[in-house]
Amino acid sequence: MRVFLLMLIAALAPAVLAHNGEDHGDAPVAQAQTASPRFEARSELFEVLGLLQAQQLIVYIDRSESNAPVANALIEIESGSFKASARSDADGIARLPAGPLTQPGQHALILSLSAGEESDLLSASFTPGAADNASPSTTPSASPRRAILLAGSGVLVLIAAGVLVVLIKRRAA
Repeated sequence: MRVFLLMLIAALAPAVLAHNGEDHGDAPVAQAQTASPRFEARSELFEVLGLLQAQQLIVYIDRSESNAPVANALIEIESGSFKASARSDADGIARLPAGPLTQPGQHALILSLSAGEESDLLSASFTPGAADNASPSTTPSASPRRAILLAGSGVLVLIAAGVLVVLIKRRAA
């Protein structure tokens, strides 16, 4: 009878750990999401990150040394015959029309920045629609809780087997 109870406890241990309808199984795997096409440029003075959103380039302008946003900076972007310019707001964000930069393919960019007495010329490469712009979300293939649950169940089964062996030896003696 004791053996039966121990085996029953070992078999039901995983169910005891799951409560309120939660089975603590694998979390659903998130689907890969494509990030907005982007470009980056950096110099000793400025760091620039540009994102394509719809028909607009959203450009973040920061100071390289402190990562502080650069307010009221004039940015001019050129690519072939395309040219656009804008001023950054108080958060260091400038919005420019994307024009032909929305077309798939690689675009060489020349960025001209001026903020107060400082100015700089940077270059970047921008490739909208490229596969390398995808940023799949990372989820582990097995949940840590599930691994702990399986390990705990295995330990309980081993304990039950050990108790069973001891009981059988005592009856035989």
